This record gives sequence, structure tokens and C-alpha cells, in this order.
Amino acid sequence: MQVQAEPAGVIRVGVQSARIRPWCRLLGSPPDPFVVVQTNHGQNMVQTAHKSHSFEPTWMETLYVVVYPQDSLLEVHLYSAHEHRDDTILGMTHFPLFKLMQSKELTGLVVDITKSGKHKADLLLDLTFYPANTEVSPVQPKPLPFRDLEPGVVTMTIHEAADLDVTHHGTPSVQIGLGLEGPPIHITAPGEDSVNPVWDSIFDFFCLDKGSASVMVKVVIPHWSAEETVGHMLLPLEDLLESYRTGVDWWPLGGCNSGKVRISVRWTSVDMHASL
Repeated sequence: MQVQAEPAGVIRVGVQSARIRPWCRLLGSPPDPFVVVQTNHGQNMVQTAHKSHSFEPTWMETLYVVVYPQDSLLEVHLYSAHEHRDDTILGMTHFPLFKLMQSKELTGLVVDITKSGKHKADLLLDLTFYPANTEVSPVQPKPLPFRDLEPGVVTMTIHEAADLDVTHHGTPSVQIGLGLEGPPIHITAPGEDSVNPVWDSIFDFFCLDKGSASVMVKVVIPHWSAEETVGHMLLPLEDLLESYRTGVDWWPLGGCNSGKVRISVRWTSVDMHASL
């Protein structure tokens, strides 16, 4: 199993608005634009919501991208969403990460979105880099101005399950969400058709406050045209981290007669004071 490297930090991307070069109505209606941000290694892709039929969309959204020492570029892609076919790439741009890490903060950026060397849109962004804490400082930092938070990067591995309470054959997968209502932030590849599937699926995400976060783990199996939930559990992130530190990595599933999932987790604190 591949081991995930320690993160270098987190980039806060403030996606504000865009002005897309309009095209003739004969070529179609205005786009349904959205923005995708990722590193050049394709990890930790995040995106904004779609805006309907607009050449001048406004998002005012904040995205967080985890970066690693091997990453060299931050890529920003502008797409138009489609319901019944693949999304259309309108253009993209990229930033050398070393420049952002040196300056820490770049605000009010109007970036040129291009495709095949041609200008397609202007995109208004704010970029802030928050480094990972690599050492424990004897001096306690001042609280963040908006609240005393514990921000950091969670690196999680969904290893395997045992004794799943399945009623029919299928290839189970695991969905990870934040809280009760949040959409999945990670979905494993389907495991083998077994009550003891193995995934070894590694992913990470940025958490603004360790103390208030909870993780929803749901094991699902395809059934006809829908999904059937085999079992689930909601775990406070601090409990998950503390239990793993003490050697506990198997967690029982609820909503079923049997079943458990093995999870390993790592916390890397992020210094958001550095840019405030």
C-alpha cells in the first residue's frame, strides 16, 4: 500500500467572479460555468457550484486545496456544465506554487483563462497559502480573529471491512462525508464481492476546526439501479484521531446486524496565523 507524504500546507482559493468572452447565439446558449482547482498531480480536486446561463458568473466561494512537496503548479480550470454529456472545458490557467508559498497571499488577481493559446475569460481570484506546522513551538499562537479554531489536514485510509451484513451479491464501496447532511467527499473504488472487502483507499481533506468536525462513514452496495446502505457510523474527528493513536482502528457499523471497518487517520496542523 502506498504511503501518503506529509502535506506542505493548504491553499485557500477565493473564487469571486468571471467575465467569459461571449459567443454568437447561433453557437448555443450562454454557458453554465463552474471552476475546478487542483494541483498538477491531480490530487484534491475541488470545485465551485454551477451558475446557470451566464457569461458573467459570480460565485464568492472559498475552496481549500491540500498541497504536497512534490506539487509544483496550482491549476485552475473553467468548465461549462452539461446534464446529458461531458462538461466542456472553456479554458484554464496555472500558478507556480513556489511563488505563492513565498508571497503567502495574492489578492484581487485577475487571471487570463486561455484555451489553445486564445483568451477565453477573465477570472477574479484570491489565493492564500497556509503552511503545515512541522515543529511544535513553545510559544502558543494567538487565537484566530474569528474564533479559536484548530485547522489542519486529515489524511485517512479506508483499509478493509469484515463480517458485512449483506443480503445479496455486489461490490461494496465506502462513502465518506462530513457531518450528517454533507455530500460525500470521498468514495472508494468498489471492493470485491465479499463480506470482507479490501480497499486501501487513501485520501485527505482540509478541516477548519478539529474540535467540531465529525466524519460519516457509509458502506454501500449496488442494488438494481440504486444503492443499498449496508451499515454506517458517525464519528467525532477527535475521537477517531485519539483512538487511532491508542491503537484502535476497527470501528463497528450501525444500522446492521454485523460489520466493522478498519480506518487509519493522521492529523497535520496548519498554521493559519501565518497569513493573518
